[in-house]
Amino acid sequence: MTELVVDTNVLFSALYDPESPPGRIVEFALEGTVELYAPETVRAELRDVLVRKLDYTKDEWSETKQALPVEWIDEPVYEGEIEEARSAIADEDDAPVVAASLVTGAPVVSGDGDFHPLEEAAVETYRPRASVDEIDGG
Repeated sequence: MTELVVDTNVLFSALYDPESPPGRIVEFALEGTVELYAPETVRAELRDVLVRKLDYTKDEWSETKQALPVEWIDEPVYEGEIEEARSAIADEDDAPVVAASLVTGAPVVSGDGDFHPLEEAAVETYRPRASVDEIDGG
């Protein structure tokens, strides 16, 4: 099974447009073709973005969080990799995603330009469309 670490923009885009490449990635996870991971910081940011941009209620967020096929990684699991992650990416807020990738060994999927390319190529990264093409072809 393919394993991927996803960031907030992939999950938000999947919810906003299920037919998009990020939507396909979540669909693959729901089908059991891929396993998705994300640090708990992504969960918190996703909640904030959904409330702010799509007016999600607390109940809607709770239902969405339960339905998302993501294994959330708590900070203590990746904290040993956070310094290496910070040195690899310009936006420090994205460091937990890189650290989660370092811990899991799974590549990062993101549409965020800060991940392409990462300094020192700390982890493998894909844009959502490239990831979908890889899964479809593999």
